[in-house]
Amino acid sequence: MEKQKIWTEDHCVGFHEVDFSGQMHLHSLFNYFQEAAWNHAGDTGFGFDFVTEKKMAWVIFQVDVEIIKYPKWLSKVKVKTWPCRINRLFAEREYMIVDKEDNIYVKCSSQWLIIDMDSRKPIRPYMLSSFQECLVDNKLLTQNKIKLDEDFTIVSEHEYQVQYSDIDVNGHANNSKYVEWIFNHCYQLLEAGRPERFSINFISESRLKEKVKLELYNRGDEYICIGKSIDRDKTLYIAKFDLALPK
Repeated sequence: MEKQKIWTEDHCVGFHEVDFSGQMHLHSLFNYFQEAAWNHAGDTGFGFDFVTEKKMAWVIFQVDVEIIKYPKWLSKVKVKTWPCRINRLFAEREYMIVDKEDNIYVKCSSQWLIIDMDSRKPIRPYMLSSFQECLVDNKLLTQNKIKLDEDFTIVSEHEYQVQYSDIDVNGHANNSKYVEWIFNHCYQLLEAGRPERFSINFISESRLKEKVKLELYNRGDEYICIGKSIDRDKTLYIAKFDLALPK
């Protein structure tokens, strides 16, 4: 059977995937993204079983999301994804969430690394020669480095201990959990508006029972949240978002 270059999955937004407003949690969108990515990677022959057998792993590095409109409870949506290009060490994958008429809810661009599990060093994606045959040249968003400029002011801090329910099959906190932690910390902001743009750079994994400090910074209508391991004195992620959409 011919492999699908653009993978599509159908979803009906569940009760557990929305917040008090009836709109999807941002971390629920991340769950849709990662499930579609894994399913598509498996279909094209570069999924979990393949990389495990080769003692390699896919590691997500950065995700940038643009929300046009948040899907609501019981919305029928389609998640589309495709690998876009190879950019040095990164394999870039795109996502789009649309309604049944293909009106766009969400656009997303992501960067992934392949690492050798023994050396923990990146492997250049072009070394997987047949992977290049799967690429679709359609980049949706511009991805920039996230940095904390000096004019950002810290507005709050919060400590959290990594829970059993945060851990995935890889033995560390799932990437969507980082997003969930951010808005559990600053949920009051959502009473003013919703993120239209959200970007997150995943820097380090976190383990069960690890203590994490979340720091929230502000500059005008922009916010940055940094998660740090207290136990290891190491940055776990840095995320940037706005509140440009109505609540």
